[in-house]
Amino acid sequence: MRRSLITAVAVASLAAPLALATAGTAAAAPTPPKAPVTDFNHDGYADLAISAPGHYNTDEPGSVSVVYGSANGPDKAHAVTISRDTAGVPGSAADGGHFGGQTAASDLDGDGYTDLVVNGGEKAVVLWGSAQGLSGRGSVELDSNGARVTAGDFNGDGKGDLVTAEYPEPEDPMDNDDAGMTIAYGPFQKDGKAASTQRVVTSQTFGPGDFVAGDVTGDGIDDIVSSHGFEEMAHKSQLWKGGKDGVATTSQKLAPSLGGAVADVDGDGYGDFVTRD
Repeated sequence: MRRSLITAVAVASLAAPLALATAGTAAAAPTPPKAPVTDFNHDGYADLAISAPGHYNTDEPGSVSVVYGSANGPDKAHAVTISRDTAGVPGSAADGGHFGGQTAASDLDGDGYTDLVVNGGEKAVVLWGSAQGLSGRGSVELDSNGARVTAGDFNGDGKGDLVTAEYPEPEDPMDNDDAGMTIAYGPFQKDGKAASTQRVVTSQTFGPGDFVAGDVTGDGIDDIVSSHGFEEMAHKSQLWKGGKDGVATTSQKLAPSLGGAVADVDGDGYGDFVTRD
């Protein structure tokens, strides 16, 4: 990978071969990908969570600001900021905590309110949605590593799931053949416990550096793209297909990538993986 971030993005239409039908048979129409609406207070207006983790070379503890939607657009007058020092949030603000380094929004407990998972430090924190929006009230730390976390529905049951990176050897997390990911399937209980979990070893010299979730096969179930390493040390990314029995334990190799998004950019009904070049 080149050091500089190219303005253009690379688009990989991963599912295109899956759409081809054999002679004499009709291809099943894909399920158009849907963007979930983030609504922390369930008032029908989309809300926004903005991370401010602080630069990784500073001692900033980090925070997340929440701006609620309204009939008149973003309601900046009632925005709230949540950090490790907010009442009810586990732990405390510390140098290098970088609370908000990554966030993932999903209705994890199935109550109709979008919840927010915030990483920072060794564990990720779940902020539960409510009629009053997000706060530290009742928030809990997840058992899994909070370094990388992404939300989706990886078994198609309509419940919010999470995928997190797992590094069995934390003293050298990037150079670890046993590194992988843990998929926690919803619904989640208020203590943060998932209905079930699945661990998948990614079998790369470098453990997962990032995840992108979305449906690229057109079956209505989210898939996972894991990236490994970065820049000159980048290894091939991997596509892990979601299914009714959970995430596949074997992957399809892709070109190296870091981050990105899934969206139907060519209008064919299949989610496409968009990433940097």
